[in-house]
Formats: sequence, structure tokens, C-alpha cells
Amino acid sequence: MAINVYTPGCHLLCHDDVIGSRRVSYILYLTDPDQPWKSEWGGALRLYPTVVQKDKDGKEIKVPGPDSTLSIPPAFNQLSFFAVQPGESYHDVEEVFAQSPGSQLDGDEAR
Repeated sequence: MAINVYTPGCHLLCHDDVIGSRRVSYILYLTDPDQPWKSEWGGALRLYPTVVQKDKDGKEIKVPGPDSTLSIPPAFNQLSFFAVQPGESYHDVEEVFAQSPGSQLDGDEAR
């Protein structure tokens, strides 16, 4: 199990979570229950389709497509999970954005 805290500027690059015998990945969001998450803050889990390409030896391989097909923004106490399938379950975490310079949103800096 891993625990991550995403602060402004944090993100996770596209990958497929194939680690050992892992079959399911999940994210439990523990955002501030008194301040609903805004999509413009980023931090969404994004799922990607695969496309087939040929490697340098002509072998067909699956790689993530260029655009996500599903974006799941954080929400308090939300559990998102998905099957881990080698070369199939590509996903990333969108960058968490800092508040605009000069903005005065109470409590926004710690998201």
C-alpha cells in the first residue's frame, strides 16, 4: 500500500500499475469535507485507452493513447478503483494547480 499527498505542482505520469501480482488499484480521496474540490484545481485520475503500434523489431505492442477517455476529479471520501491489466490499464494523475497569484481563497493553499 502507498500513501500520497498531492500539493500544488504534484502529478503522476502515465503508467499501468503492473507491480508484482497486483490485480486492483485504488485511490481513496481524503480532501477537505468542508471545501468541495473544484475541477480547475486539477488532481483528477485520468484513464487512457491503448493503441497498437509496432516496435523497432516489428512486434506489435500496446501503448497508451494520447488522450484520456475518462477523468475522475477528487471528491471527499470517494473511492476509485480499477483492474490492473499489463499493457492495458494506463492512467495518470493530473497536475494539482496552485491558486492564482493574488487570489484570497480561504484555506485553498493546503487543498
